[in-house]
Amino acid sequence: MKILLVDDEKSILQVIGDFLSDCGYDVILAGDGSEALQRLEELEDIGLIISDIRMPKMDGLDLLKAVRVRFPGIPATLMTGHGDEQLAIDALQEGAQGYLKKPLKFDDLLEHIAQVEARDHLEEQVLNEYNNLLRGKEGGALGEPSAQTDDFQGERANLLVLYADRDIWESAGEILEAAGHQVQFAASAEDALKLFANNIFDVVLCEVDSADFSCLDAIGKIRASDPALVAILLTAKPESEMLVRALEVGVSGLLEKPFTGKELKARVARALAERKRLVNVQHLLGDLIQGRGELRQKIVVREHHLSQLIDAAPFGVVSTEGNGSILSFNRQAEKMYGYQEKDILGCDFSVLLEEGDKKTLDGKIASAARSQHRRKDGKPIAVLVRYRIIQDDNNQRAVHLYIIEDLTKREEMESQLIYAEKMSLLGQLAPRIAHEFGTPLQLVSGNLDLASWELEKGNSTVVLEYLDSIRAASEQMNGMVKQMLNIGKPVAYVEKK
Repeated sequence: MKILLVDDEKSILQVIGDFLSDCGYDVILAGDGSEALQRLEELEDIGLIISDIRMPKMDGLDLLKAVRVRFPGIPATLMTGHGDEQLAIDALQEGAQGYLKKPLKFDDLLEHIAQVEARDHLEEQVLNEYNNLLRGKEGGALGEPSAQTDDFQGERANLLVLYADRDIWESAGEILEAAGHQVQFAASAEDALKLFANNIFDVVLCEVDSADFSCLDAIGKIRASDPALVAILLTAKPESEMLVRALEVGVSGLLEKPFTGKELKARVARALAERKRLVNVQHLLGDLIQGRGELRQKIVVREHHLSQLIDAAPFGVVSTEGNGSILSFNRQAEKMYGYQEKDILGCDFSVLLEEGDKKTLDGKIASAARSQHRRKDGKPIAVLVRYRIIQDDNNQRAVHLYIIEDLTKREEMESQLIYAEKMSLLGQLAPRIAHEFGTPLQLVSGNLDLASWELEKGNSTVVLEYLDSIRAASEQMNGMVKQMLNIGKPVAYVEKK
């Protein structure tokens, strides 16, 4: 995400900018609202604006109003100090994404950015699903096979007749042709196979009146090439051996002779309905097979992409078996701990822990904790560990996943930020400090004048009283100086208990 960071305090701007850059964000800096608008004009793909409220020239609220008009859709968050709560409320009413309180904590900052990213991702998903729905409505009802065809308009189709008695089928063929069907005849299995090689048939009518089942064998070969072909057995003597063989080659219906023209047309109509069903099933199966293949390919691509993302992650990613045996160790973990993945795989996770911290986080709910780990060279390293147990479908513990962030540089930067904010505070308090020092200095100056005057007159006792007043004023100023020095000192990071 590209973040535009706006603050008139250069030291604070630089520290926060450096931190976000180290976290992998593309950070653009601006010293006030006017400069921020200029950056927005020059750059594209700004994903978030984080701005201080109180700034010269154009403050955060005015910047927010301008962004709402000129760059709608870019979320903006304002940073506010103590006493600016009403301004923060005004900012929210103007459409701010949220506000962050000063002194700023990096954890709060990262959490807020993550929330903005999650919201943007959700909006994108909803938009994609909506577009998919629209495309589905335009292309046909959802759930229908993508290549479904209707080759049976008016229940007319191509028929192949394997006949035994030519005379019978001349009249039967006329009945079928009168119904709109196209009929071709074959006197033998060999003729049927030749016709099938050059034509597409929907229904085959096979007449068998003897022990010669060669025509049934031909149907078996034809249906091997076109499983949706419907075959009907026509016979006057439906013997068991014939029926068994017919079932073996996929014959799906029987019409006993003699039959009427009406019965023949009705049986062909049912066969065509069956043909339609089988064709649709074929299309559905084809879509399913294609979909499974595409899904399998997507899984492979996503696994590869996930592996690349984990390796490119700016934090350590370590996974272990339930017994603590390390399964994976990404590149950032290698940099943090000094181990190569090939050397650490199979080792116990405890090798990364300090002697006083030989414990593993446990629990089904994701948790996070600051901890002291140990590098390969024995040096301690301060880390933030986020932990989750990934379970299988049977709720059995499978893999323990550790997301590990090196806090060393982060703690240094937090100290720098606190120091920069203190310096900024001192600058704001300078007039008040001058006033506070002015009073005791005036006392010192006045008492010195009075003491000098009394010394000239020889009143040493009174002079001592004036000196006591001067000493008290000096001690007051000395205490104020110590307080200022304490404020100005860089603060070492103190872990919260």
